[in-house]
Amino acid sequence: MIKLYEEPQGYVGVTFDEATDKWYMHVELSAWSLSEYKRYLKIFQVIKNNLKTVTPEIFSVCDSDKEFKFNQLFGFEDTGLLVEEFDGNIAKLGRLEL
Repeated sequence: MIKLYEEPQGYVGVTFDEATDKWYMHVELSAWSLSEYKRYLKIFQVIKNNLKTVTPEIFSVCDSDKEFKFNQLFGFEDTGLLVEEFDGNIAKLGRLEL
């Protein structure tokens, strides 16, 4: 994974999956509030602008509806597809056009 932004409360990173030929975003946060959301919107805009030079789209894999709704706050859309993860869990696939 390539961490694009990191701080004590969490990180934003991406991974390229050769099997699917797609980039996937990872977000981990330990604190969440309205002010954090507004701050992360600005951070995410910079990240999106930088990623545009690499790929026209990025994907997310969400284990729960709560995770998917979180990703939707940043513009990810439902692909209508479910994917099987390495551990056998079924997850929802999101897509963000950059």
